[in-house]
Amino acid sequence: MVTLALQCGAYWYNECKKISKREHMHIGICEDNKAQAEFLQALAYEWSREQKTACEISLFKSAESFLFSKEDKKPFDVLLLDIQMEKMSGIELAKKLREQNDEVIIIFITAIKDYVFEGYDVNASNYILKPVKRDKLVECLHAE
Repeated sequence: MVTLALQCGAYWYNECKKISKREHMHIGICEDNKAQAEFLQALAYEWSREQKTACEISLFKSAESFLFSKEDKKPFDVLLLDIQMEKMSGIELAKKLREQNDEVIIIFITAIKDYVFEGYDVNASNYILKPVKRDKLVECLHAE
């Protein structure tokens, strides 16, 4: 278990270093709760201003809407992904993305701890429990 945590920690650290070096980022937020999605968007914009990083953020109310519009958009750098959504779960979406060799950085956001090990199966960078705290999201978007 410790080895797994260290490996995942190293993976997360490397992914965060990639994020912090970018001059422009494209972040996708897939969240079925509109207020939560807008809150995450506001935090991500606040982070991008602090980092002086241009940031484009796209909101999606379902995994299906993300997949449908993904074809029309440039690739995402980071995906903030709710796990529990109405039809397709965030875990299912992440698996589909990995099957397509999509290397987007995935950060799961959920109210339930039970899915944490499934996040390892799709190389999620992190797992944030709701209610999301600003400091935790910033920690996930920026390496010290």
